[in-house]
Amino acid sequence: HNMIDFAIFEPGVLTTFCAMMACLIATDYDENCRPCSVLRAVPVVRLTVGAAGLAIILAYLNYALIPVAASADKTYRAQQMVSFDQFEQIHTLLDSAATDDPLDPAALSLNGRLYLRHFELTHNASPGVPGEANRDLLVRAEKCFLGAIDRNAAAFKNFERLTDVYMLLAETAPKQDSTIWLNKAFDTASQAVECYPGCARLRVEMARIAEQLGKTDIAVEQYKKAIDIEDSYGRQFKAIYPEREDVVSRLGDDKYLFAKERLKALCEEKTP
Repeated sequence: HNMIDFAIFEPGVLTTFCAMMACLIATDYDENCRPCSVLRAVPVVRLTVGAAGLAIILAYLNYALIPVAASADKTYRAQQMVSFDQFEQIHTLLDSAATDDPLDPAALSLNGRLYLRHFELTHNASPGVPGEANRDLLVRAEKCFLGAIDRNAAAFKNFERLTDVYMLLAETAPKQDSTIWLNKAFDTASQAVECYPGCARLRVEMARIAEQLGKTDIAVEQYKKAIDIEDSYGRQFKAIYPEREDVVSRLGDDKYLFAKERLKALCEEKTP
Protein backbone atom coordinates (compact mmCIF):
# COMPACT_ATOMS: atom_id res chain seq x y z
CA HIS A 1 0.00 0.00 0.00
CA ASN A 2 2.79 2.43 0.90
CA MET A 3 4.52 1.73 -2.41
CA ILE A 4 1.40 2.97 -4.20
CA ASP A 5 0.23 5.75 -1.91
CA PHE A 6 3.47 7.54 -0.96
CA ALA A 7 6.39 9.10 -2.82
CA ILE A 8 9.45 6.99 -3.60
CA PHE A 9 11.78 9.44 -1.85
CA GLU A 10 10.14 8.74 1.53
CA PRO A 11 12.90 6.88 3.46
CA GLY A 12 10.68 3.98 4.53
CA VAL A 13 9.20 3.56 1.06
CA LEU A 14 12.59 3.78 -0.65
CA THR A 15 14.03 1.18 1.76
CA THR A 16 11.12 -1.18 1.07
CA PHE A 17 11.47 -0.63 -2.68
CA CYS A 18 15.20 -1.41 -2.62
CA ALA A 19 14.64 -4.52 -0.48
CA MET A 20 11.94 -5.78 -2.84
CA MET A 21 14.15 -5.16 -5.88
CA ALA A 22 17.03 -7.02 -4.22
CA CYS A 23 14.75 -9.99 -3.47
CA LEU A 24 13.49 -10.08 -7.07
CA ILE A 25 17.03 -9.91 -8.49
CA ALA A 26 18.25 -12.61 -6.11
CA THR A 27 15.29 -14.85 -6.98
CA ASP A 28 15.89 -14.36 -10.69
CA TYR A 29 19.57 -15.25 -10.38
CA ASP A 30 18.73 -18.31 -8.31
CA GLU A 31 16.13 -19.59 -10.79
CA ASN A 32 18.14 -18.96 -13.97
CA CYS A 33 21.52 -20.02 -12.57
CA ARG A 34 23.52 -17.45 -14.49
CA PRO A 35 27.30 -17.75 -14.18
CA CYS A 36 28.80 -15.14 -11.88
CA SER A 37 31.60 -12.90 -13.08
CA VAL A 38 33.90 -10.79 -10.95
CA LEU A 39 35.35 -7.53 -12.23
CA ARG A 40 38.49 -6.32 -10.51
CA ALA A 41 39.06 -2.58 -10.67
CA VAL A 42 42.55 -1.14 -10.78
CA PRO A 43 43.72 0.61 -7.54
CA VAL A 44 43.28 4.12 -8.98
CA VAL A 45 39.64 3.43 -9.86
CA ARG A 46 38.99 1.90 -6.45
CA LEU A 47 40.50 4.91 -4.69
CA THR A 48 38.52 7.32 -6.86
CA VAL A 49 35.24 5.47 -6.26
CA GLY A 50 35.97 5.23 -2.53
CA ALA A 51 36.80 8.94 -2.27
CA ALA A 52 33.66 9.86 -4.23
CA GLY A 53 31.53 7.63 -2.00
CA LEU A 54 33.04 9.13 1.15
CA ALA A 55 32.45 12.66 -0.17
CA ILE A 56 28.81 11.83 -0.90
CA ILE A 57 28.33 10.37 2.58
CA LEU A 58 29.92 13.39 4.25
CA ALA A 59 27.87 15.79 2.13
CA TYR A 60 24.69 13.88 3.03
CA LEU A 61 25.51 13.95 6.73
CA ASN A 62 26.51 17.62 6.71
CA TYR A 63 23.73 19.05 4.53
CA ALA A 64 20.85 16.62 5.02
CA LEU A 65 20.84 14.23 7.96
CA ILE A 66 22.46 16.29 10.74
CA PRO A 67 20.64 19.62 10.03
CA VAL A 68 17.27 17.88 9.64
CA ALA A 69 17.78 15.86 12.82
CA ALA A 70 18.84 18.98 14.72
CA SER A 71 15.83 20.92 13.43
CA ALA A 72 13.43 18.10 14.34
CA ASP A 73 14.92 17.84 17.84
CA LYS A 74 14.63 21.59 18.49
CA THR A 75 11.06 21.67 17.18
CA TYR A 76 10.13 18.75 19.43
CA ARG A 77 11.70 20.44 22.47
CA ALA A 78 9.84 23.64 21.65
CA GLN A 79 6.54 21.75 21.49
CA GLN A 80 7.21 20.28 24.93
CA MET A 81 7.76 23.77 26.36
CA VAL A 82 4.67 25.40 24.85
CA SER A 83 2.43 24.58 27.79
CA PHE A 84 4.79 26.48 30.13
CA ASP A 85 4.51 29.70 28.08
CA GLN A 86 8.30 30.16 27.99
CA PHE A 87 7.99 32.32 24.92
CA GLU A 88 11.49 33.74 24.55
CA GLN A 89 13.21 30.36 24.89
CA ILE A 90 10.77 28.70 22.50
CA HIS A 91 11.13 31.45 19.89
CA THR A 92 14.92 31.08 20.06
CA LEU A 93 14.68 27.31 19.62
CA LEU A 94 12.31 27.59 16.67
CA ASP A 95 14.36 30.31 14.96
CA SER A 96 17.39 28.03 15.24
CA ALA A 97 15.37 25.03 13.96
CA ALA A 98 14.17 27.01 10.94
CA THR A 99 17.77 27.99 10.16
CA ASP A 100 19.04 24.40 10.50
CA ASP A 101 16.56 23.04 7.94
CA PRO A 102 15.87 25.70 5.29
CA LEU A 103 13.30 23.52 3.48
CA ASP A 104 11.00 22.48 6.33
CA PRO A 105 8.12 24.91 7.15
CA ALA A 106 7.20 23.18 10.45
CA ALA A 107 9.35 25.32 12.76
CA LEU A 108 8.24 28.57 11.15
CA SER A 109 4.59 27.56 11.26
CA LEU A 110 4.82 26.60 14.94
CA ASN A 111 6.64 29.83 15.72
CA GLY A 112 3.89 31.84 14.01
CA ARG A 113 1.22 30.05 16.05
CA LEU A 114 3.21 30.77 19.20
CA TYR A 115 3.34 34.49 18.40
CA LEU A 116 -0.45 34.40 17.92
CA ARG A 117 -0.87 32.70 21.29
CA HIS A 118 1.43 35.25 22.93
CA PHE A 119 -0.62 38.07 21.40
CA GLU A 120 -3.90 36.57 22.62
CA LEU A 121 -2.58 36.21 26.17
CA THR A 122 -1.21 39.75 26.36
CA HIS A 123 -4.23 41.22 24.59
CA ASN A 124 -6.65 39.49 26.96
CA ALA A 125 -4.63 40.73 29.90
CA SER A 126 -5.10 44.32 28.73
CA PRO A 127 -8.18 44.41 26.46
CA GLY A 128 -8.73 47.53 24.43
CA VAL A 129 -5.08 48.56 24.73
CA PRO A 130 -3.25 46.80 21.87
CA GLY A 131 0.00 48.72 22.17
CA GLU A 132 2.98 48.59 19.83
CA ALA A 133 4.48 45.59 21.65
CA ASN A 134 1.34 43.53 21.06
CA ARG A 135 1.15 44.52 17.41
CA ASP A 136 4.81 43.61 17.02
CA LEU A 137 3.87 40.05 17.99
CA LEU A 138 1.43 39.97 15.08
CA VAL A 139 4.05 41.35 12.69
CA ARG A 140 6.46 38.62 13.78
CA ALA A 141 3.73 36.01 13.32
CA GLU A 142 3.15 37.36 9.80
CA LYS A 143 6.86 36.99 9.01
CA CYS A 144 6.87 33.38 10.24
CA PHE A 145 3.80 32.36 8.25
CA LEU A 146 5.11 34.06 5.10
CA GLY A 147 8.36 32.12 5.53
CA ALA A 148 6.45 28.86 5.99
CA ILE A 149 4.37 29.59 2.87
CA ASP A 150 7.54 30.32 0.91
CA ARG A 151 8.79 26.84 1.83
CA ASN A 152 5.47 25.10 1.16
CA ALA A 153 2.87 27.05 -0.81
CA ALA A 154 0.43 24.11 -0.89
CA ALA A 155 -0.35 24.03 2.85
CA PHE A 156 -3.66 25.84 3.31
CA LYS A 157 -3.36 26.11 7.10
CA ASN A 158 -0.53 28.63 6.91
CA PHE A 159 -2.67 30.82 4.64
CA GLU A 160 -5.58 30.42 7.06
CA ARG A 161 -3.47 31.44 10.05
CA LEU A 162 -1.94 34.33 8.14
CA THR A 163 -5.50 35.49 7.42
CA ASP A 164 -6.17 35.47 11.17
CA VAL A 165 -3.05 37.60 11.70
CA TYR A 166 -4.16 40.16 9.13
CA MET A 167 -7.66 40.30 10.64
CA LEU A 168 -6.19 41.01 14.07
CA LEU A 169 -3.93 43.66 12.58
CA ALA A 170 -6.98 45.23 10.93
CA GLU A 171 -8.85 45.25 14.24
CA THR A 172 -5.97 46.85 16.15
CA ALA A 173 -4.77 49.26 13.44
CA PRO A 174 -5.76 52.91 13.13
CA LYS A 175 -8.96 53.34 11.14
CA GLN A 176 -7.16 54.69 8.06
CA ASP A 177 -4.93 51.60 7.88
CA SER A 178 -7.60 48.99 8.58
CA THR A 179 -8.58 48.56 4.92
CA ILE A 180 -4.99 47.76 3.94
CA TRP A 181 -4.90 44.82 6.36
CA LEU A 182 -8.38 43.70 5.34
CA ASN A 183 -7.28 43.54 1.70
CA LYS A 184 -4.28 41.44 2.71
CA ALA A 185 -6.57 39.18 4.72
CA PHE A 186 -8.86 38.79 1.71
CA ASP A 187 -5.95 37.87 -0.57
CA THR A 188 -4.59 35.23 1.82
CA ALA A 189 -8.09 33.84 2.44
CA SER A 190 -8.50 33.51 -1.33
CA GLN A 191 -5.21 31.61 -1.52
CA ALA A 192 -6.32 29.31 1.31
CA VAL A 193 -9.53 28.54 -0.61
CA GLU A 194 -7.50 27.90 -3.75
CA CYS A 195 -5.37 25.37 -1.85
CA TYR A 196 -8.40 23.67 -0.29
CA PRO A 197 -11.52 24.48 -2.34
CA GLY A 198 -13.61 21.82 -0.59
CA CYS A 199 -13.35 23.46 2.85
CA ALA A 200 -16.56 25.30 3.73
CA ARG A 201 -14.93 26.95 6.76
CA LEU A 202 -12.41 28.78 4.58
CA ARG A 203 -15.14 30.00 2.25
CA VAL A 204 -17.19 31.40 5.14
CA GLU A 205 -14.16 33.32 6.38
CA MET A 206 -13.44 34.64 2.89
CA ALA A 207 -17.08 35.72 2.53
CA ARG A 208 -16.99 37.48 5.90
CA ILE A 209 -13.91 39.48 4.89
CA ALA A 210 -15.43 40.26 1.49
CA GLU A 211 -18.48 41.70 3.28
CA GLN A 212 -16.30 44.05 5.31
CA LEU A 213 -14.64 45.25 2.11
CA GLY A 214 -17.99 45.82 0.41
CA LYS A 215 -17.46 42.99 -2.09
CA THR A 216 -21.04 41.77 -1.85
CA ASP A 217 -21.07 39.61 -4.98
CA ILE A 218 -18.01 37.67 -3.84
CA ALA A 219 -19.47 37.27 -0.35
CA VAL A 220 -22.74 35.90 -1.76
CA GLU A 221 -20.86 33.48 -4.02
CA GLN A 222 -18.67 32.17 -1.18
CA TYR A 223 -21.58 31.78 1.26
CA LYS A 224 -23.48 29.80 -1.38
CA LYS A 225 -20.51 27.52 -2.04
CA ALA A 226 -19.92 26.98 1.68
CA ILE A 227 -23.56 25.97 2.16
CA ASP A 228 -23.47 23.69 -0.89
CA ILE A 229 -20.31 21.97 0.38
CA GLU A 230 -21.84 21.38 3.81
CA ASP A 231 -25.15 20.16 2.34
CA SER A 232 -23.32 17.78 -0.01
CA TYR A 233 -21.32 16.40 2.88
CA GLY A 234 -24.52 15.90 4.88
CA ARG A 235 -26.14 13.96 2.03
CA GLN A 236 -23.05 11.81 1.62
CA PHE A 237 -22.91 11.14 5.37
CA LYS A 238 -26.55 9.99 5.39
CA ALA A 239 -25.91 7.72 2.43
CA ILE A 240 -22.92 6.09 4.13
CA TYR A 241 -24.54 5.86 7.58
CA PRO A 242 -28.30 5.52 6.96
CA GLU A 243 -28.92 4.11 10.43
CA ARG A 244 -27.61 7.25 12.19
CA GLU A 245 -30.01 10.06 12.96
CA ASP A 246 -27.37 12.63 13.90
CA VAL A 247 -25.28 14.01 11.04
CA VAL A 248 -21.72 15.05 11.77
CA SER A 249 -21.06 18.60 10.58
CA ARG A 250 -17.64 19.64 9.34
CA LEU A 251 -18.58 23.33 9.27
CA GLY A 252 -20.41 23.41 12.60
CA ASP A 253 -23.98 24.46 13.25
CA ASP A 254 -23.11 28.01 14.27
CA LYS A 255 -21.12 28.80 11.13
CA TYR A 256 -23.64 27.00 8.92
CA LEU A 257 -26.55 29.03 10.30
CA PHE A 258 -24.43 32.20 10.12
CA ALA A 259 -23.69 31.56 6.43
CA LYS A 260 -27.38 30.99 5.66
CA GLU A 261 -28.45 34.12 7.55
CA ARG A 262 -25.84 36.32 5.87
CA LEU A 263 -26.64 34.90 2.44
CA LYS A 264 -30.34 35.63 2.95
CA ALA A 265 -29.62 39.15 4.20
CA LEU A 266 -27.26 39.99 1.33
CA CYS A 267 -29.66 38.62 -1.29
CA GLU A 268 -32.49 40.72 0.17
CA GLU A 269 -30.26 43.81 0.05
CA LYS A 270 -29.51 43.19 -3.63
CA THR A 271 -33.18 42.71 -4.49
CA PRO A 272 -34.79 46.10 -5.29
